[in-house]
Amino acid sequence: MHIKITIGIIFLFLILPVHSFAQEVHIEADNITYYEKQKLYIGEGHCIIKRENATLKADKIDFNKETGITHAKGNVEFRSGDDWIKGKKGTVNANLWKGFIEDAILFISKDSLWVKAKKIVILNKTHFYAENSALTSCFCKNWLKKKGGHPKWTFNARKTYVVRDKYLKAYPLIFKIRGVPVFALPYVYRDLDKKRRTGFLTPSLGYSSRGGFKYGQPFFLVLSDSQDATFTYNRMGKKGNGMDIEYRYFFTKDSFGEWHTTFFKEEKPYGASDKKSLRYNVHIKHTQDLNQYGIIKSDINHLSNRNNYHVFKDDELSLTSERYTTSKLWWEWHKNEYKLAVNNYYYEDLLSENNKKTLQKYPQFEASITEKKIPSTPFYLNTSTYLTKNYRKEGEKGWVYSLYPSLKAPFSIYQFSFLPVGKIHYDYSWWKNAIGVRKRKGRTVPEAILTASTTLEKIWFTNKENTEGIRHKIIPQISYNYIPYRDQSELPDFISRIEKKNMLTFSLENRITKKKNNKYFDPLYVRFSQPYNINKKRLHQNPFEPFYIEGVFKPTNILSFDWKAHYSTRKGLFTESSENAHLNAGILKFSTGYVMNRDKDTNYSLSDETWTGRLDFYPKSNLNIYCSFKKDLNDDYFPQKKLGINYMEDCWGINLETFINETMEENEKGIKERKKNIGIWFIFTLKSIGSWGKGT
Repeated sequence: MHIKITIGIIFLFLILPVHSFAQEVHIEADNITYYEKQKLYIGEGHCIIKRENATLKADKIDFNKETGITHAKGNVEFRSGDDWIKGKKGTVNANLWKGFIEDAILFISKDSLWVKAKKIVILNKTHFYAENSALTSCFCKNWLKKKGGHPKWTFNARKTYVVRDKYLKAYPLIFKIRGVPVFALPYVYRDLDKKRRTGFLTPSLGYSSRGGFKYGQPFFLVLSDSQDATFTYNRMGKKGNGMDIEYRYFFTKDSFGEWHTTFFKEEKPYGASDKKSLRYNVHIKHTQDLNQYGIIKSDINHLSNRNNYHVFKDDELSLTSERYTTSKLWWEWHKNEYKLAVNNYYYEDLLSENNKKTLQKYPQFEASITEKKIPSTPFYLNTSTYLTKNYRKEGEKGWVYSLYPSLKAPFSIYQFSFLPVGKIHYDYSWWKNAIGVRKRKGRTVPEAILTASTTLEKIWFTNKENTEGIRHKIIPQISYNYIPYRDQSELPDFISRIEKKNMLTFSLENRITKKKNNKYFDPLYVRFSQPYNINKKRLHQNPFEPFYIEGVFKPTNILSFDWKAHYSTRKGLFTESSENAHLNAGILKFSTGYVMNRDKDTNYSLSDETWTGRLDFYPKSNLNIYCSFKKDLNDDYFPQKKLGINYMEDCWGINLETFINETMEENEKGIKERKKNIGIWFIFTLKSIGSWGKGT
């Protein structure tokens, strides 16, 4: 009965009179015969019918001038915009662009999507319908020409609706790989205009040893053209249930932002706690551009419990390793060299039992001038001034006024450049100490800097193929920095101390630049710097501060090294260093790095020593096998290890990754123990359809 009704509707479309709104139809063919009595055109060879930016092509057509009904046979093609339908034969009302094409293939160009069916119905020049169709974005020539074979994947749908440049929807469906059924879906909706639409998004599935099996189901809600929201239900098998709410808005180019709130209800108390908590995180960002009156920005973070990240973000190492969360609300105004600002900072200490001793800075008033040339003089002015309220419940708190002006007057003598700079560090504070006693104290610390440098340069022109020249540049520099001693012992602890300085620093920069194929690159860059402490010399101490070196070396196009380090000649060891090596050999990419820091306050004992590495192997251009690690050499454990594979075809792809994260946590006895979190996640992508799975 359904088939009869459908055929009846199509026939009704074909025979409806259309004289009142039909536009002119153009017919082209190698041979055209017109029969006046039947009002019939018959065309043979390269036949084309055109109307309203749509065309119908065939080897043979007969077109009724009065009704517009056209019968087409042989290599039939209907084209609307960049989309087309091809088939063996068809019947179409050219006045209405309604009809059908048999043994047809519909191609949606923007998404490179093919729809194949025994019959594709043309409801108008932008609306199409098919029953028992196959959908894919994989090009398979034999399958399209019905010579056997299967695309890499298809969706076989009972009903498919396509509205050009708007959407495709199909239901119910069976997903097949190389013609083999894999799973069924009740419904698929695909935007062809890329506009936002309300509906369920791809769910996420995964597993981790701490959280258990994880399931996340997002729902996207369009509120208006300038607002939308995503609601995501999260289930963690070993921990509980939660909800993520993301609200985004873009009212104008001057007013936009987002709110992200996470709620989580524990089913099992975390750690040593015996209470199940309802936890929440809030993150708010907003930008309000006031144009000539400045700009207001906010970046607010708040956690209901300090260990929230360890409960429901335990697989995100960047979050679980943070000591503080920072919230900032500020206004700033710029005009040329001038700046005004009002800043507010709020910090939450995630490791302390409470936040009573954490220093907050709100409000902070700021005014600055940058590189202001003083008329009729060689001087440039830079100055910053602040008025800051420092607050905490326990400890010293109060106001600080700070003024930091500086003058510089660059000049040159022959090939030498000189830069004298004079600075003043002025701070005045009124505050209460830890027991509530009011105090006032200021300081004025001058500073003088004089830098002299020159540049030695040599250029060689070479006859080597593809190399136009080599330039070697050497820049020696000497700098003197003087800050006198000032007693700062009575200042509050929220004012940073300025140490006395009487330092002479010599540095030498070497840079080699090649010009090849009209492109410049530096195969070698090295800079040395040696400070000499005159104050220590007067005290008969070793005056040589840690020697600094940094550089980049690229011996070939595929290999590079970079490094930074401080070396103490007095201690005979590196106080801090960072070295990295990178290899890019096409199918093989490798990078490794080492970072080390020593604590000066604990006689240069190791405070941080980390080794990282990543290996990427590309046996094919569309296949990437990778692994990475981060090792804490100081405590001998791996904060993070990953192993994954990323495979992409022309019409589908998959990314599978396993991870092991470790943290050092104190137990009830205060002893550090390793805690592991093992998990897996994946993304399965079908081109023109989207992502079909993700888990952590």
